[in-house]
Amino acid sequence: MGFKSYICHSNHALGNSKVIHDNQHLINFPKTNNECVFHCVAWHLLGDGKNDPCRIQAQVKEAFQRYCFYKGISYTLGLFRSFKPVDLLQVDEFEECFQLAVNVYSMDVDTGKVECIRRSDSDYDTIHILSHDNHALYIKNIDMLQSKYQCSKCEIFL
Repeated sequence: MGFKSYICHSNHALGNSKVIHDNQHLINFPKTNNECVFHCVAWHLLGDGKNDPCRIQAQVKEAFQRYCFYKGISYTLGLFRSFKPVDLLQVDEFEECFQLAVNVYSMDVDTGKVECIRRSDSDYDTIHILSHDNHALYIKNIDMLQSKYQCSKCEIFL
């Protein structure tokens, strides 16, 4: 009797719901080490240059360096590696630093219902982030994720 080894590749973190993993309107950055919000920001700032979500580490570090400069913190690789997760309901500094309006959503994985839990009042370019199990996922298209259109001014679904 011998051992069998299997090498598997997964584009999602273990424990993520199938609804989250299979949703084509979300980007779940693998192996973010508490920097998932910086991954979302870097991906959004890439704009039309978007290619592969797994190959943006240089842009993530640039975003983190920009945040450190904004906060008056000296950037080090050690700080980057050990940085504590960002509270997605406390992202006012992110909005100012990156000049982005950050809207944060939650999803009921049983029903797929998406709900806005933080809406920005800023007039900056808007980034939509899904908060799931203390992890930030980039929302590519909020209207498609919600399967309906939500008016950005009055929040009524049409």
